[in-house]
Amino acid sequence: MAGTIKGCVKVWKSGQGYGFIKREDGNKDVFVHVRDLKSSSIMEEPKAGDALLFDIADGERGPHAVNLSKA
Repeated sequence: MAGTIKGCVKVWKSGQGYGFIKREDGNKDVFVHVRDLKSSSIMEEPKAGDALLFDIADGERGPHAVNLSKA
């Protein structure tokens, strides 16, 4: 894991349960899945522009956001 990163939701596809977070540090956008929100106690789906804090974990399909919290 890389330390806590700040970013904002770039897009959230509600019907499909996933989206992307634009990183504040300018690195590549990060994938986020609804299961990672729920495991982080964020029960409502995010909206574009919502600020989040998160860590990055390597998954089977590449990096994704984990340990999410509202910023």
